[in-house]
Amino acid sequence: MYACCEVLQALWPSLVRTQRHCLPGCGRTTSTTFQELAERTQAYIREMMPTWKTQYDGVETMTLAVMGCIVNGPGESKAANIGHQSARHGEAPRCPVYIDGKKDVTLEGTYDELAVAFKSLVDTYVSTKFPRKPVPAHS
Repeated sequence: MYACCEVLQALWPSLVRTQRHCLPGCGRTTSTTFQELAERTQAYIREMMPTWKTQYDGVETMTLAVMGCIVNGPGESKAANIGHQSARHGEAPRCPVYIDGKKDVTLEGTYDELAVAFKSLVDTYVSTKFPRKPVPAHS
């Protein structure tokens, strides 16, 4: 199903929703934590985007980077509206988070704690960076 969505987005860019740049791991990253975090983050964005689109103008233009590569991660994360990168090989789970090109915070903790904290940052980004749509008046 996800492959079909990617093909449709490639053929018809006007259908593109949030751009997600995910490289959850590479030869330099041996932990599956970040692969799981990337999958969980993508699932959350897919789940929330229909709701966000009804509430916020322009939210579909948001770019998100979930990077497991310590080489490409910082650049991709900085280029996105919000993004994070993984730790180096052998380090405890931690994710430097970049918001609008600047390092904002470094998340640390278990896989579950990282996922919850990053989702919270995404929620805050959406609610503070995109204008709320007007509530329709009832007749």
